[in-house]
Amino acid sequence: MFGKRRIVPMSVIECIKEAEKPLVSVVIPCFGNCQCVLLQRAVDSVNAQTYENIETLIITEANSAPEARNKGIALAKGKYIAFLDADDEWDKTKIAMQVEYMEAHPSCGLCITWSRDDRFGMTRVCMPKPDPCFADLIRSFNLSSTSSYMIRNNNQHWFYTILSSGQEYDLALTISYWNKIHTIPRILTHQHATEGQISCNWGKKIRGQMQLYKKWYRAMPPFSHLKTLGLITMFTLGYVFGTKIYKILIPLKEMYEWKQ
Repeated sequence: MFGKRRIVPMSVIECIKEAEKPLVSVVIPCFGNCQCVLLQRAVDSVNAQTYENIETLIITEANSAPEARNKGIALAKGKYIAFLDADDEWDKTKIAMQVEYMEAHPSCGLCITWSRDDRFGMTRVCMPKPDPCFADLIRSFNLSSTSSYMIRNNNQHWFYTILSSGQEYDLALTISYWNKIHTIPRILTHQHATEGQISCNWGKKIRGQMQLYKKWYRAMPPFSHLKTLGLITMFTLGYVFGTKIYKILIPLKEMYEWKQ
């Protein structure tokens, strides 16, 4: 269905160097109403990577994106695992830059990037802190798009599928509790708007926020309890105003996190 990686002739020395690079497993959930045209764009961005040693796992049998990602983790053979949603795409240097950093920093459990977000009727750049720690994350709303994530394949990190939403934020919190997180300050991930995204499912977002609070409230500083209440209120208003509510929510989010 999809084309293979293009093969460029290399010298023997170049082939040896390429073989020495660690394998990266790319997990792409694609089920339900996933459109082939969107998936093709995502796969094309994987095939265009400057980094060559990649296996692509397209998971089509799952009940949710977190479940699909966990199936991909179980099947992955790579030293590193990168996640890409079927409606998103990457810059061609993303994998190479993340592998280079994680190879040089063994204590890094999660490497993310800046991302361009074209959802919600506006374009913004998500720019997480350079090296966010657990204390930073527990005070924040979230971290970054799952499509920017690269983790180590050590059978220790899985998506918490019980959550209705915010599974990538929960994973980042879990990893940051024991390992370091690093942000590559370049826009290497592109998020597109598509119909049926969980970002517009207000019921799931409210339930997910309540579930996250139940799991992590003991670690939250006092003001974060009010933050959770504020988020639930804003998501409730989403039923009335739709995605327009993000034009209020996102500036508040950025102002709140900037002051931390």
